[in-house]
Amino acid sequence: MWQVRVIDADPDARKGQNEVTVKIISISEPVAPPEIQGLPFRPVVFDGLSVTPYVKENGGRPRVAYSLRAREMKAAAKPRGGERWVGPFVRRPATGLTSSRVSPDASGGC
Repeated sequence: MWQVRVIDADPDARKGQNEVTVKIISISEPVAPPEIQGLPFRPVVFDGLSVTPYVKENGGRPRVAYSLRAREMKAAAKPRGGERWVGPFVRRPATGLTSSRVSPDASGGC
């Protein structure tokens, strides 16, 4: 099992909630896609992503937390005609900005 650190570049994301870890169940280490010039992140897609809620007790205050697991990580599709990457977002001519969750790199196994 491998862990990939994922950063949500949404400026409206609450502090402390803009980063998660996705566990990838794979024999071989996942490889981050190549860098895209002008972007601080590497846009990715997680195939077979599942989200499992659980109760996490932190100092006696239980809260809902989530475990994220995926089968595979691969490069996000390139923007289509008329679209372009603007920072961590895809700019679509008719609809404006659309958020894109991205990952800087794959980190070691666990």
